[in-house]
Amino acid sequence: MVVRRWISSLFSTRFLLYTNTITSCTMLCAGDALQQVISSDEGTKFDRDRTGRMTAMGLILGPMTHAWYKLLDGYAFRGSRTLVAVKKIVCDVGVAPLFSSTTITGMALLEGKSVSAAMGEYRQKFWHLFLLDLSLWPPVQFLNFFFLPPSFRVVYVNCVVLAYNCCLSYIKHNHTLGDASSSETKG
Repeated sequence: MVVRRWISSLFSTRFLLYTNTITSCTMLCAGDALQQVISSDEGTKFDRDRTGRMTAMGLILGPMTHAWYKLLDGYAFRGSRTLVAVKKIVCDVGVAPLFSSTTITGMALLEGKSVSAAMGEYRQKFWHLFLLDLSLWPPVQFLNFFFLPPSFRVVYVNCVVLAYNCCLSYIKHNHTLGDASSSETKG
């Protein structure tokens, strides 16, 4: 009974921003750590700084996601439940580049890169990120908006984000993605 009340209070309007931010930080941390474990070779050292930077991005992405869903839920989407879900999916797919650019450029800035280099990295990896977003988010968001109440939307997305963050971390830290044009200019 006490645990149920505690969980209920975490998802109340009063603490939802904090809950969503902490969940975002946790899922970004876990996603990067999992990606490092999956892709590491023997002898490769775990990069705690990298995971720390990914976790820190949750302090930006958590409130962004919270505000985005609050905005979507605040607009009066009219029509059948299916039509409402489809409209919200279209909105989310449209905003996906903003979230992925924030992640990639934010991580690059935390690594000490210049704004120009951070934006260049995002441009190089844009298509990989966009294809990932298009293949994952429409079905995920359909389930999210069709079946879940608003207070559980960000938490649900953050659970899916664990797998997404593994892919995102791979794209971010794979230096061969999008480098075909830059290797031509070096040669």
